[in-house]
Amino acid sequence: KIVDKFITEIDSQLHEKKASVLITPAARTWIAEKGFEPKYGGRSIHRFIQANVKDAVADELLFGSLKNGGTVTVDVEDDSLRLRFDAPRRSKKSKKPTRRPRSEKAPV
Repeated sequence: KIVDKFITEIDSQLHEKKASVLITPAARTWIAEKGFEPKYGGRSIHRFIQANVKDAVADELLFGSLKNGGTVTVDVEDDSLRLRFDAPRRSKKSKKPTRRPRSEKAPV
């Protein structure tokens, strides 16, 4: 539940930037196991998410693929946290300029 709370917090902040975060069940469990320290409780998970998720997302928002919004997917691969940044898809608009009808010459 603590992991979900912090991820939801990040997601609401990203919403303002037209971005969102998705976390897989495996990543949720992995963060809870790796980030939890009984001595510090939820604070250690918060610090862990800050260092491993939020900082990387901030860099992508400012300089990377999330400048114009998109989705962050948090997953686990080879016992490591993996973030995938997907920029929004562009619409399939034609790049050709729109032709305007020729205006008739005004009588002199």
